[in-house]
Amino acid sequence: MGRKSAVGVLLGLGAAAIILALGALGTFDALELDLYDWRMRRVASNPPEVHPDIVILELNDTTIRDLDEPFGRWPWPRAAVSLLIDFLNRAPAKVIAVDFAFTEADRVELHRLGSSKLSGAESDEALAASVKAAPSAILLADAIYEGLQSGDIKNTPSEWKAEPYRLGPGMYERRTITTPYPALAAAASGLGHNYAVLDQSGGLRRIPPFVRIADRYMPALGVAAALRALGIQPEEVALEGHTLRLGDRLVPLLSSQIADPIVPGATREQLTMMVNYRGPAVLPGGAKPYTRFEVRHIINSEIQLLNGEKPEVDPGAFKDKIVFVGLTASGLVDIFQSPFDNKGQGRMPGVQMHASIA
Repeated sequence: MGRKSAVGVLLGLGAAAIILALGALGTFDALELDLYDWRMRRVASNPPEVHPDIVILELNDTTIRDLDEPFGRWPWPRAAVSLLIDFLNRAPAKVIAVDFAFTEADRVELHRLGSSKLSGAESDEALAASVKAAPSAILLADAIYEGLQSGDIKNTPSEWKAEPYRLGPGMYERRTITTPYPALAAAASGLGHNYAVLDQSGGLRRIPPFVRIADRYMPALGVAAALRALGIQPEEVALEGHTLRLGDRLVPLLSSQIADPIVPGATREQLTMMVNYRGPAVLPGGAKPYTRFEVRHIINSEIQLLNGEKPEVDPGAFKDKIVFVGLTASGLVDIFQSPFDNKGQGRMPGVQMHASIA
């Protein structure tokens, strides 16, 4: 995939387990949103081809039901997720963007995993080992939770590794960013945040491409996947006024005045990027955009390969693909209102929000 053409495809929105924040819009932004909504309505009626190298893995109701016997109810032991990572790393996939939050260590005394048993700590170790072996794995970090325990910040910038982006104060500042448990965060090749902006009309149109703590910056999960897929290094990312430079691509940003999350009573500028949706949640004919697989088939395939059997799914199907893994199961999935109509096209699962960036 060409660097310049790919970067145009890989800029949209990522959100899964996202909890939205309210953002105030100015007059200029309202005009921009009118034009944006008009363009999105055209996309809904005549959607362009989504990029063939983007794949969504759905952890859906059928997956949870069929894998209840070996893994139990969701959330599963993390060693189960390690099977998924191992399979995707066989081809390997170009990027594995995981839309599950693993912020706390597993304290369960004993899990069952098929006929085996293992402790929560052993399960955590298995996932960390699989992620470390997958150089393209990017994990979710929670930039929504304030991180306060008894009035104290739960974690500090020193507790998560940050790539050396230098973007200035225009990027939205958070009190804290809650990363995966330490061994997993250290194993991941990258992290991406889940913070997004809900406009006053209720639609999800914008995200902060980066959030920060002081001078440490973290890209959105979808942006992180795009940067990794394109091989864009931190020194190739720069903020130039209200434009974000990503390699040879310029991304316009919108400026809004918002309440300062750090200084009570103060306001500050927030820079966000518009989401370049490539399609609605459901296409006019009833199909869904993007190539999709069910997590159950992928985990079963990895188990079959480990047993020397022919897998349901060939690992080669994911070679050089940008894979987003997320929940679509009832009661577990995050659903967000995108700026499409209200005929089912606009209510979009979080994992597709991530894929809209790529």
